[in-house]
Order: sequence, then C-alpha cells, then structure tokens
Amino acid sequence: MKWLMVLSFLSFNAYADLVMDQEDIAPFTYAKYPLSSFIKDYTKVMGVSVSYSSGVVFEKDIINLNINKKMNKNDFKKLFYNTLDSYGISTLEDGNILWLENTRDIRYLPMNVYSGDNYPKNASYITFIHKLKYPISREVSNNLRAFISRYARIIESSDGRTLIFNEKGDNISRLLEMVRLMDTEKAYKHVLNFKPKSDDDAENPLRSKVIDLEIDKKILENKYMTLKEEQES
Repeated sequence: MKWLMVLSFLSFNAYADLVMDQEDIAPFTYAKYPLSSFIKDYTKVMGVSVSYSSGVVFEKDIINLNINKKMNKNDFKKLFYNTLDSYGISTLEDGNILWLENTRDIRYLPMNVYSGDNYPKNASYITFIHKLKYPISREVSNNLRAFISRYARIIESSDGRTLIFNEKGDNISRLLEMVRLMDTEKAYKHVLNFKPKSDDDAENPLRSKVIDLEIDKKILENKYMTLKEEQES
C-alpha cells in the first residue's frame, strides 16, 4: 500500500541546508545532496507544502548542486522543477500545494487549465487550450507530435480550431511559435485542395497505432470536459 508524504513548513531566514541573503538564496555547494532533503529545503524557502507517494522519491536519489552566486526565488523555483524533471518527477501546482508524480503517469492526472499568457513557464505540467485561426487542428497537431515532451499529449477538438496540450509549461511557448507558423491561410487552402491517395485500411500497418491515438484522444477529451465543468461550477 502506498503511503502519502506531506511536507509543510514555515519560512524562516535560515535553513538546515540553505541560507537566505535577504530575499535571495545565498551561494551554496552541496555534493551528494539527497533529493528528499532538497525537496524539504525548498518547502522551507518557498513556504509551500509538497505531497508525494512512496514510489516517487527514493533514498538513493542524490544530486550535486553548485550555485556560485545569489539566486532569487523565481530562478530557484525553475532549478527545483528542472531538477525533479531530470529524475522523471513532475510537479502539479494546486495553490500553495505541489503534488509530485512520476512523469510517466502524468497523462492520467488532472491539471490546471490555461488559455492565456498567464500559464506557469516552468517544468510543471499543465493543460493549455489554444484556438486556431483556421480549422486545421488535425494537421497542426500531427506536425507537432514530434516536438512535444515524452509524456506530453496534444489533441485536436472536433471543431477543427482547438488544440489541447497536456505539456510542460516551459515547452508551451516553443510549441505555440510553431503553431503560429502553421496556422495560415496558405496552409488552410492546401488542406482544402489536398487529395489523399487511396489506401486499404485493412492492410495499413499504422492502423493499430491510429486506434491507440484515438483512445488517448478520448481520454484527454473527457478529462478536459471534466476540468472545464469544475472551473465553471
């Protein structure tokens, strides 16, 4: 049975392993620094709570950090998220609580939904909704799949104009730049004039892969609708 670890600390001026220089983190060097201790110290510095199960962080997880100049809290947050990401751990933000999960399971978990520029631009996973100018969401999403993170997902809505990303915030901006390059009148006309080659679906070696993608699409669509209803209620 999994147990739940919850870390909740108040912020003070000095910590067991980190020292504050006014509002910044003072330079430090830690070799063989347990990841669990880094998480604990982060909660102290940032004044947040962290929750994770026993199968996420292990005693053998050791990091080496060398920060040779003062670091503000925003940069420290990025360092923290990127460090966890390198261990296959993803963060889900819920107000003042951070939920740590194995990245391989991230697609099945609820995420905060964003549609504007106020999304967190860090390694935490979010659901991001983008509206296209032209109804070419299927074509755009197909071209983007090679550029999303390993465990991320992108689906196109049935309206032809909506893309739904389950992706790390720091990769959303790069993907949106690619979307803007593809979301053009020229691309739309190309789709309208495209004539597909005849193909026998029964002999198509990609048929099973397409079925898998459709199943993933349905899962994300249901998750999106549930989150949308919760936000509107």
